[in-house]
Amino acid sequence: MVEPLLCSTGKSVRLVKADGGYDRRKVRDLAKKRNIDLLVPPPKNACIRGIYSERDTAISVIRGLGGDKSARSLWGKLTGYNYRVLVETAFSRLKRLFGPFLFSRTFDRQLVESRLKCLMLNEMIRVS
Repeated sequence: MVEPLLCSTGKSVRLVKADGGYDRRKVRDLAKKRNIDLLVPPPKNACIRGIYSERDTAISVIRGLGGDKSARSLWGKLTGYNYRVLVETAFSRLKRLFGPFLFSRTFDRQLVESRLKCLMLNEMIRVS
C-alpha cells in the first residue's frame, strides 16, 4: 500500500514519518526514487549496511546516545519523529469518541462523514 499512497500525494511531499513497520528495502527504494525523505526508526537489532545513509545515521545516533529506550526517545525528539505521536493521539481520540468504523457505504459519503467527525472533534477541543 505504500506505493499507491506515495503516488497519490503529488510532488509536494518531501518527508514521510512512519513507524518501524515501514523500515523495508522496497519502501526506502520507493522513497528515494520519488525524492522523499523517510523518517522511520530502525529496529533495535538493526545493523549498519551502508545502503541507506539516513537509516545508518539513525542507527549510529541511537547507539551513540546509549542504544536504550531513552536513546530512541531522544532520537525521536532530535529528528522531529516524536510529532508523529500527536497524529496517533488525534486518531485515537477520534475513534474513542465516534467508534472505529464508518457508517456510510459509498466513498463519497465516507468522505463527508469523516470530515463531519473531524469538524465535531475540533469544535469539542475548541470549546473545552
